[in-house]
Amino acid sequence: LGKVNCVTFLDLRFNDLGYKGAEAFSNSLILNKSLTSLNLGNNKIGTEGGCAIAKALQQNVTLLKLDLTSRTAKLNQIGPKGTIAICESLAINKTLRILDLRGVNTEIAVSYTHLRAHETSLHLVCRLLLEKK
Repeated sequence: LGKVNCVTFLDLRFNDLGYKGAEAFSNSLILNKSLTSLNLGNNKIGTEGGCAIAKALQQNVTLLKLDLTSRTAKLNQIGPKGTIAICESLAINKTLRILDLRGVNTEIAVSYTHLRAHETSLHLVCRLLLEKK
């Protein structure tokens, strides 16, 4: 994916990538210049994978939509640390518009607080989608 610059949408839901797969994919995401929509939902990426994605988001300038949803709490397990890292990366990434974290087993208050810290009145960093519990 790193050198492929014609793919704009990629749906990798339910591929059991794990955190190592998420880390490897994140490295490619840094180099890719065409992907605008990515779905990594339900891949057991864990906190480490979430942090790797956060680092990639700091350098990626094309992604508009990122879906990290989890149908059950065990399918992505990004947790508070990974969620915070992703939200903090939005201080640098100014292109992402939709970040879907529904069901990732994190606390809404933590995610919302960190997202608001990186939002300005002139530039809405992204729309955060979370399930209400």
